[in-house]
Amino acid sequence: MRSSSTMSYAVALATAACLALAGCADGDAAKPSATPSGSGSSSASGTASPSASPSGSASASPSATASVTVPAAARAHTEAGAIEFAKFYMLEADKAYVSLDSSTLQSLAGPNCEGCQSAIDGVAEFKSAGERQVRPSMTIAATNPLPNSTKDVAQVQVQIRAAEVDIVNAKGAVVGATETGTTVYRLAIRWMSNGWRTADLGLEQ
Repeated sequence: MRSSSTMSYAVALATAACLALAGCADGDAAKPSATPSGSGSSSASGTASPSASPSGSASASPSATASVTVPAAARAHTEAGAIEFAKFYMLEADKAYVSLDSSTLQSLAGPNCEGCQSAIDGVAEFKSAGERQVRPSMTIAATNPLPNSTKDVAQVQVQIRAAEVDIVNAKGAVVGATETGTTVYRLAIRWMSNGWRTADLGLEQ
């Protein structure tokens, strides 16, 4: 039986995440708040350290991407907008394992996001193997903005709760399942000329 997409991401991220995300190594990052944040899906990881300076104009108006319309709440140039964007990205990452289409992830990623590329590569591996999740596996349990955020680069923890979901091959036969459990990711969300984009993505624990 093949291991889950969530575990594929976890393995890909584990070696890179603590190397690039500030504060990951000390293990004392703030725990996500208990505030529930809606449900959905996710499975991405990796990391490339963003600089504190924005890559785009702070006054530019966010726009929908070519492949997906970013929700209005996730387009606001505020801390709340960055949190909503982080949640949206994680949900879209999980959906990509169902559709086997990573175009949304590509459009929502910054130019040097290694974790985003890990997610994109993971979807490509599933597609090449003729496998997919039968439905999204993730629920967003909580979010927590971190104190080292700036106006244009928000650091956000997203706590993900995973359910067991079948993975099937091209003939519809079950070849594996996603793993259950709770994982915390840290995302750096950077304001650019086209709105928020994911600049960094890695495992927190």
